[in-house]
Amino acid sequence: TTLLDFTFPVLICKLQSLQGSGSKKDAPFSISVRVMRVAAALLSYFPGQKTDTKVCLNLKKILSLVVVISTLEQLPTLKILSLEAIFAFTSRNQFSDRLKDLHDARSSISGQEPSDFDLVTLIQGLNRCIHRSLSPTGGAAASPSGVSVSKSTVDALGISEELLKVRILNMIGHTGNELPAGLVSDTACIEFALASLSNIVSALSSMCGISSPPFDDEAPRRLANKPACDLEVLVLNVGLVRDVIDRGWETILEALQVLLAAAPPPQFLQRLLRAYTGFARTCGALQLVGPRDRALIPL
Repeated sequence: TTLLDFTFPVLICKLQSLQGSGSKKDAPFSISVRVMRVAAALLSYFPGQKTDTKVCLNLKKILSLVVVISTLEQLPTLKILSLEAIFAFTSRNQFSDRLKDLHDARSSISGQEPSDFDLVTLIQGLNRCIHRSLSPTGGAAASPSGVSVSKSTVDALGISEELLKVRILNMIGHTGNELPAGLVSDTACIEFALASLSNIVSALSSMCGISSPPFDDEAPRRLANKPACDLEVLVLNVGLVRDVIDRGWETILEALQVLLAAAPPPQFLQRLLRAYTGFARTCGALQLVGPRDRALIPL
């Protein structure tokens, strides 16, 4: 009752206010970080499956606002805060259950317009963020060195091949609107967007009964043909996963391929290839030959 009557309405109002911010004065860091921490906590820790429909619809509204904020260019700090919140959401255990909630809750919230936000909308938002971060001046194409970054910047951001650390979202005690150099950058935006997209692809793969991408002598055969998967798991989730892939495969591929074309440094490459492989295997499991071949041909 407290969530529905107070917490959700207040948080949604605060997020809408941040969405309309035009300057740092309109979105001071002390307020922005607290609003995003609450949003991330609700999105990340609320149980998946059997979630009350009204609660789930409010969570969808919160996530949709966070995604919109992540595509705003005028406030880089707010943008990275929102991307860290999305990353926290996609990194939790049982993330696949949350995907089911996102997909299934399609009714409107009382007093609000019906929302068509779903997983594909989230993927589209991450794709826009990747493109804009690769080409911050607004150009359509990214240069081959678009995501190249010095070792010192990587160290400052805490980027590693295995674990991407949420940092700014945890700076609750920071005073002032200016953050230490290196924490807010296009590189950080790309890494968080890629990590979130990779988590989504991994969840879709697991919902097809596919285990972690193999790196052995049989990998080429499984990639080129129908990959081994748990048929019982696939049957349970085939409708949802196929719907997402049918509507979102071009967006997923566009995001992954533009990063591959940008000659990414090693700290990006492992996560990028894992997502790319997982996407191809998921398409193979669903026997979606067109999307699968579109993924494999450039390789």
